[in-house]
Amino acid sequence: MLAVLLLSGWLPGLQTGALADDDDDDDEGVSSRLVMFQGGPALRLEQEILDKVHLKTIRLEEQSLLHEIRTIGEVVDITPLMEARSRYLDLKSEKEQVSASLEVAAETVDRLSTLRSMESNISDRELNAAKLEYRKAGIRLDTLTGQLDNARNILRQKWGDVLASWALDGQSTRHPVFAHDSEEGIILVQAPVSDVPESIYISSTDERSNARPADYISPATQALANRRGDTYYYRTNREGLRSGMRLYVWVPDPEKAISGYILPRDAIVWYNGRPWFYVREAGNHFVKKSVGGHIATGRGWLLQDLDLAGLDIVVEGSQMLLSEEYRWQIPDEDDDP
Repeated sequence: MLAVLLLSGWLPGLQTGALADDDDDDDEGVSSRLVMFQGGPALRLEQEILDKVHLKTIRLEEQSLLHEIRTIGEVVDITPLMEARSRYLDLKSEKEQVSASLEVAAETVDRLSTLRSMESNISDRELNAAKLEYRKAGIRLDTLTGQLDNARNILRQKWGDVLASWALDGQSTRHPVFAHDSEEGIILVQAPVSDVPESIYISSTDERSNARPADYISPATQALANRRGDTYYYRTNREGLRSGMRLYVWVPDPEKAISGYILPRDAIVWYNGRPWFYVREAGNHFVKKSVGGHIATGRGWLLQDLDLAGLDIVVEGSQMLLSEEYRWQIPDEDDDP
């Protein structure tokens, strides 16, 4: 209401495209910059003023963006996975050793049996001892084979096929998340979309502009505490993240693409509790426009209801324009009350 009353004080006395009349020479330089332009109020600045200040304008292009659904995630503690992997690799290594021992024992039994058949000086005791070592190696090999199969099944049930296969691969360089000095972490995410995206964005704070990307791994076998819905594993740079930390997550929904113009945050000024931006028109006219409905993105505010094609949007100097536009409303301290 305040803005309406203030504007009504000078609009009736102006003519379209003309300067306002003012009997006070001190106010004329300011108030005469407020003009009517194409049927609405505008600020007109002299070129010498513009030469002294830094104004920057850009033209925006319409963009199509995926709609994002805000959800939650959690940094997964992969210590149990690493420990299970270590046990599995130890069993695998032992099995390889036992398998080699079994081959040696089999060769020994075969050699002693052949020598015994040739009436060599091979006693029954020596041959039986070799056969015993062969049977013991065979039993141990069967035991290790069963333990390895069980370890694989437990890993797949607890972590899913993909993470289990990564863990069972002895070459950690293929899967950086298992490297000793790994900079990657695993995120458990609830993604309420039918088509799970390859990349999402996560942050430890509820600020989309600070979010980092995370890449899809597989469906998850774990659920988020006290939450319903499908969950998935993603991996991301773990800098600043700790096991168990709750995360804010933005999941792109391919089925809900949105289009509009992304207005840089530097272009926005606030007046009467509302966001505005300036457009530079012909003849050094500057028209203030209301932002209206918008969607916050990492690069600015997406405006869907405004056609900004071909307009010169002020992205530097907007605050100066706002101050200049309303400077005439500030009473002169020398004026009589």
